[in-house]
Amino acid sequence: MREHDSSTVGVADVGDAKTLFSFRDDGRVAMTVGCNRLMATPEISGTSIRIGPVAGTRMACPPPLEELERKLLAALEATGTFETSASSKSIVFKDANGELQIALSQQE
Repeated sequence: MREHDSSTVGVADVGDAKTLFSFRDDGRVAMTVGCNRLMATPEISGTSIRIGPVAGTRMACPPPLEELERKLLAALEATGTFETSASSKSIVFKDANGELQIALSQQE
């Protein structure tokens, strides 16, 4: 499993919360912003990607985490392409127009 984190979709005052996004060995992706656990099976073809539908727990989250989770899901829903960088151990998701949606870097 490769785990990445990001503050790209961040909101103010989330304390030590961290967005985690994992590519699992079974082909699914798992993610959390520190509240609900979310999972999806991506469809990948070349550099095109579609993530969804997303399934997850439905816990009531504190407002900052709820907003961060909502922004993460919206960014992933809008994603159309991705780029990886082995040197920076990162992955960038962009929409169909090439606009950055979310950037993730691998945890050490």
